[in-house]
Amino acid sequence: MAAKTFEQVLDEVRGKPILVANRGIPARRICRAIRERFAAVPVMTATDIDKAAPAASSAQELLLLGSDPRAYLDLDLIIAKAKQRGIIAIHPGWGFASEDERFPQKCEEAGITFIGSKADSMNLLGNKVQVRKIAKRLGIPVVPGSEGAVDVPAARKVVDEITLPIMLKAEGGGGGRGIFLVREKSELEDAFFKASAMAQASFGNPRPVCGKVPRTGPPHRNPGHRRPARQRVRL
Repeated sequence: MAAKTFEQVLDEVRGKPILVANRGIPARRICRAIRERFAAVPVMTATDIDKAAPAASSAQELLLLGSDPRAYLDLDLIIAKAKQRGIIAIHPGWGFASEDERFPQKCEEAGITFIGSKADSMNLLGNKVQVRKIAKRLGIPVVPGSEGAVDVPAARKVVDEITLPIMLKAEGGGGGRGIFLVREKSELEDAFFKASAMAQASFGNPRPVCGKVPRTGPPHRNPGHRRPARQRVRL
């Protein structure tokens, strides 16, 4: 099937409802793009407590999910309500269900366009160890660090090789959860167990990886170690 032009897509979605399955700033920005760029109808998911939030005013309609704050992760609930409303496409924003590889598949089964990555791409790139291997195979530079998941002794060995500071990160997670900065060797074991526990609770995978904190700054000045404001680094 030939790829559609942007103009063809615009003709298809103009005046039709597109659901933003998110909240807050992501939902506000995407609703504006749907309204201004696509001339479509922005619909936003909202729990009972969020329906009066400032971001809700960005949507032309709200798709109410009930009182449970975990409803933003309930794919079956979101898709069922989207079908009832006649939603033609869903944009997941970032965070929440956008990182669930089942979302695009469930949308396809429901006959709804998923505005995002395909499930196989999410599976392929959702694991830091796996994506690091892919990047190296393609010749893409990666931050020095472990080549796989580590335990405490392995993490100590990596520290000896690449020096501090390092970051411990959940192997299979995202969204900034399960990330701990280690500046001193004495902090390593405690940070490891915290990262492992958070990774298990958030992603069902307790294994962390570790990597060097990038050094930034002009070459003529003393460079510093910077932790990005929002950690979404996959490598």
